Amino acid sequence: MSTHRAACHSPSTGTLSRDLSHLALDMYVTKDEEGQTILKVDCHSGKKIKLAQIRTACSHIQNMITGVTLGFKTMMRLVYAHFPININVTKGGECVEIRNFLGEKRVRVVNMLAGCKIERSEAVKDELIISGNDIELVNRSAAMVHDICTCHCLSLVRLHATSLPLPLPPSQVSQVTRTSASSSMASTSAARAP
Repeated sequence: MSTHRAACHSPSTGTLSRDLSHLALDMYVTKDEEGQTILKVDCHSGKKIKLAQIRTACSHIQNMITGVTLGFKTMMRLVYAHFPININVTKGGECVEIRNFLGEKRVRVVNMLAGCKIERSEAVKDELIISGNDIELVNRSAAMVHDICTCHCLSLVRLHATSLPLPLPPSQVSQVTRTSASSSMASTSAARAP
């Protein structure tokens, strides 16, 4: 732990480090009354935003400690109605290929970020598990899989295609306006009659 750089190390899961120099805080490792090692974060004459940065720094360091001791895991499910989605995990869990998405022939390939692994779940059908020791990289890898399978224009095109009225020939337009005017007059006269 230096003044503005935090690092956590574990022999089994590796090392995580983070630069916190953008926060105007003093961080140092000390011992408390019982002799336990603690991290102390100080902010001098801080207002509301500066005091919120203390919690931010502590949360980042806590996530790093949790990552190197336990690790993080994100689970995703494949959801489809008609076309079954095929998933191939390649390169030892560092890459995933998505096939037959909405019946397309295109193969969508997503490379996991550094330190993240993807695998298929044996317990649950159509479930992917992304694991790693950095919470931000695990969540960004899951977001990349989600983003590559997002339909940007397909649902909007279908919605607009079904909701647009068909154009009428000019001869029928005048008949429609006459009929709607006469029906509205009939409904108002019927409402006035006792």
